[in-house]
Amino acid sequence: CSSKQYSITSCRTNGRIAPRKRGIVAMADKDETTAFKAGTGDTRTHFKRERSDSQVLRDTKGKWMDVERQSLIAYEYLCHLEESRDWLAACLKDETLPKASELEHNLRNGVVVGRLGNFFAPDTVNLKKLFDSDQARWAAGGLQFRHTDNIVQWLNAMKAVGLPKIFFPETTDLYDKKNLPRVIYCIHALAHFLFKKGLAPRIKNLVGTAQFTDEELNAMSAALKLHGAKLPQFGKIGGVLAQELSEDDTLLHQAIFEINAAIDRGVPLETASALEKGDAQLEDVLKAGEH
Repeated sequence: CSSKQYSITSCRTNGRIAPRKRGIVAMADKDETTAFKAGTGDTRTHFKRERSDSQVLRDTKGKWMDVERQSLIAYEYLCHLEESRDWLAACLKDETLPKASELEHNLRNGVVVGRLGNFFAPDTVNLKKLFDSDQARWAAGGLQFRHTDNIVQWLNAMKAVGLPKIFFPETTDLYDKKNLPRVIYCIHALAHFLFKKGLAPRIKNLVGTAQFTDEELNAMSAALKLHGAKLPQFGKIGGVLAQELSEDDTLLHQAIFEINAAIDRGVPLETASALEKGDAQLEDVLKAGEH
């Protein structure tokens, strides 16, 4: 058919019918369809070739690289779990803690983190007040709401020792599995913090040395994908911690300056007010008139 036959609705080319609206002539061949818009000279070519081997290879390679990336993320996270497990075992002197791939599940009742709280803040966490400390109820019937009390005691212990709140998880992050990677991130931050204060051993770096089975890697990769929780940047904990602590130190120094200035001015109420400020980090301060 000719491109000048604008009124026809279809034409036959190479044994095929190429449908066409009025004003458009469609010329079809084996590899492509070319449409000419009547009177405008506008030409558009739409290729309908089969996907080449190179395209298939690129798509396959892309999928393979995505699988490799997911496997790498799963491996690194398992390493952080193994690091947490070994550090907890060293602090608690307990080698019966579960392996890395089972650690998150076994932390949910709060008993292990409660014991950890007693390790670095014994005045805040009393082991006798931990619910289900032998985990018998947990083993028999799973989680109970009172297990959240153990998690709260751990959070209180971290507050008491001065860990910056930016690292704190929510109780539901652990108990309800809302964001388990954030809990592990907090344990790592706590480990760095306590080591700097001389209260705990150093946490190890096991990335590149720890080994896991294909089943563990696949299971972790699937779990991370299912929950969709974005992994925290474990490698930046030191920098974040240094920044947060420097800000806290600045506030502390300012509070001390205000206390000294109030004392120099000899105004008791002013001095008492300065002493009571939270930035001064003082405890058991008696208010004016108290004995």
